[in-house]
Amino acid sequence: MLTRRRTLGLLTIAPAAATLLPSAALARESEVFQNPVAINAIDPVAYFEQQKPVPGQAEHARRWNGAEWHFANENNANTFAANPEAFASVFGGYCAFAASRGYLAQRSPKPGPSMRESST
Repeated sequence: MLTRRRTLGLLTIAPAAATLLPSAALARESEVFQNPVAINAIDPVAYFEQQKPVPGQAEHARRWNGAEWHFANENNANTFAANPEAFASVFGGYCAFAASRGYLAQRSPKPGPSMRESST
């Protein structure tokens, strides 16, 4: 029979017992989506300037934030190096919807509404 004394004893022991249980180790995801190059080797500067995904070239690569970034030309690589935060992908190139739900997923390199020309 569960008495008040036993109930209080169990409630006192439960928090201590929970700290002794092993917890799962969670590996940290990469800050920048790499496959194996950041944002699938799409030139982030050209993405803003030409408003479409432009493939980058390995000979115009730069390293930033733990990832290798490819650019279509040396000028774009230098522009990125001068201010990488202005061109780097939000959420590290991962899908914003997935990030809002607490997991990471690759995103499509298609420009969103803010990148398209307005029709007004």
